[in-house]
Amino acid sequence: NIDAASRHNSSLVFEFGSAFLRVGISGESKPRHVFPLPSEKSEHSKISQQSFWRLFPPLPSRLLSRNNKVGYEDMGPWFFNLYNILLLKPRSRRVVIILPQYHPPELKSNLRSILLEALHVPSILFTNPFSCIPYAVSSNSGIIIDVGAAEGRIACYYDGVICEDTLQIVPTGFQSLVAKVLAEIEGVSEDEVYEKIKKKDAAIGHIVQDLYFSESQDSLLFAFLSSLLQCHIDMRKQVVRNVVFVGGGVEGIPEFEKLFLKRIHSGFTFTAAANTTLEDKRHNDKSIWQRFASLAPVIMTAPLSVVRTSQKRSCMAWIGGSVMGSIKIAGDPWLERDYKINS
Repeated sequence: NIDAASRHNSSLVFEFGSAFLRVGISGESKPRHVFPLPSEKSEHSKISQQSFWRLFPPLPSRLLSRNNKVGYEDMGPWFFNLYNILLLKPRSRRVVIILPQYHPPELKSNLRSILLEALHVPSILFTNPFSCIPYAVSSNSGIIIDVGAAEGRIACYYDGVICEDTLQIVPTGFQSLVAKVLAEIEGVSEDEVYEKIKKKDAAIGHIVQDLYFSESQDSLLFAFLSSLLQCHIDMRKQVVRNVVFVGGGVEGIPEFEKLFLKRIHSGFTFTAAANTTLEDKRHNDKSIWQRFASLAPVIMTAPLSVVRTSQKRSCMAWIGGSVMGSIKIAGDPWLERDYKINS
């Protein structure tokens, strides 16, 4: 249900990723601007508060702190600069803000104050990437595999709603692959690493397997099986029919989807066909496939298929947020300016 008022005055959509800030107008097929974010992180892969605001366009020097970083008190001028670059009036458009699952706790309240009270935007919708992605794909149910710069995230969704209990986060983003290649292959620069990954260099193949498809609890494979195991048993068969790969890491690693699905099928196939000798039993008892053996009937009978899309995988969350900014959403989750001021 497209809201006529929203269609007339579309929303401004911000997506804060682990490596980039994407900004654009709802209803459009891609963001208008992509600003790089610093790669620094605090512990547990949470994005540090300073990394959100050291952004382009640069602020006047008088607004910078002594360490040349932008503090929360400087967010207002930064937004003013951004609206000027976009040639937009803040009062004329609602704002959709897509924040990662882990973000500085005070970030939302600061954004509310600046956007609603200082810039007078009419309303704000706060959401997260996994809530947006179902709006960007054609499938109503599925499992999302998001390989970002800093971490990998996996969750199931059913009837367009994310199953929160299935969310799994592992510290194996695309930058983990780059760091591991730099550590294992001597004498290569970071630019050369990107080129080797792009060209499917033989030396990179086993590193990709070890990082993403191993039996380690930090691997995407383990996170995928854990997420599916947490999904309600009656939903699993429908969910595995639609595997949604998103994130810059998926774009950066050639044939990532094919490698991932092949590893899952081969693992369960080997376990099912294993001999029942004592040695095989000892091997399988320690394997990830035995641990998740209850998933084998679903995965081996329901066809695992990749949800195809013409959009860039790295922009899927923004595109979903763009859709959310153009439609009426059940429950009316928008935070209105008048309500914020009165309360």
